[in-house]
Amino acid sequence: MNGHAHATASIGAALPTGLAVGLALGPDVGLCAAGGCLLGIFVNPDLDQLTIERAEWKIIKWLPVAGWGWLMLWDVYARICKHRGFLSHFPIVGTLGRVGYLELWDLAL
Repeated sequence: MNGHAHATASIGAALPTGLAVGLALGPDVGLCAAGGCLLGIFVNPDLDQLTIERAEWKIIKWLPVAGWGWLMLWDVYARICKHRGFLSHFPIVGTLGRVGYLELWDLAL
C-alpha cells in the first residue's frame, strides 16, 4: 500500500471506528480510537527513512516547532532500522517496535 492509500484508509477508518468503539465503550474511548486511526498517518513504517516524507512535511507546515521535534524524535529510529527492514516493516514486529521506541522516550523523560 502506498502512502496516499494508507493515509486515505486511516482517515476513512477514523469515524466508523470511533463511533463503534464509542458506542461500545464510551465516548472518551471512542475519541481515542479515532485518534489512533489518524495517528497511523504519522506513525508508520516509513519512519525508518532518513529523508523527510510527505506526512512529515505536513506536520512541519502546520506546526513548525512540533514538526521539527517530530523529526528529531524519529531520527534515532531511522538510524537504527534499515529502511524496509524486518524491524520496521514486518507486520506486528514493526508496530511493536515503533510503540516500544516511543515507550523508551517516555521512560527517558
